Amino acid sequence: MQAVPVPLVATTRGYPSTGYTIENVHAGSVAVVDASGRLVAWAGDPHYQTFTRSALKPFQALPFLLSDGPNKFGLAQEELALLCASHSGEEKHLAGVQSILGKIGLDAGHLECGCGVPLYYDFVNLPAPIDRQWTPLHHNCSGKHSGFLGWCRLHGAPTAGYVDPEHPLQRAIRASLADAVDLPESAMP
Repeated sequence: MQAVPVPLVATTRGYPSTGYTIENVHAGSVAVVDASGRLVAWAGDPHYQTFTRSALKPFQALPFLLSDGPNKFGLAQEELALLCASHSGEEKHLAGVQSILGKIGLDAGHLECGCGVPLYYDFVNLPAPIDRQWTPLHHNCSGKHSGFLGWCRLHGAPTAGYVDPEHPLQRAIRASLADAVDLPESAMP
């Protein structure tokens, strides 16, 4: 049985003259290991397993990066950032993803990330327009998926079905992640 995560960070609001109020407390578990993988410090349960979610995106970009994809396709630094992070669906993000897709010779119709209402509206506390047609470009993961497609183009792998766990891209991601975290692929959930 895993322990309950412990409070790690408290954010406050206020001013030195009037005092501070705790606004949020963020709980979690943290583990620190040395170069040999020996556990040297921790807070909470150091063996707690969780979903990595978007924190895994830089690792998912590794096969494309290690294949020199950004240089081969002439990607700008801003485009490289879109491969490694979530975006909020602002126009500059959509333009960046479209630019990546154009450089690899594909379009938004090849994205298999699904459609999503841009996170931007949550961030600015506005309702999303109800009459807007959302496309895969708006999905917060479309930058990562454009990098996936870039890897497929570099390696002659099919672009259709690239999200299938048995697709060559997904096998390459799994292998590079296992190497990066020094675990056998069989040890990863």
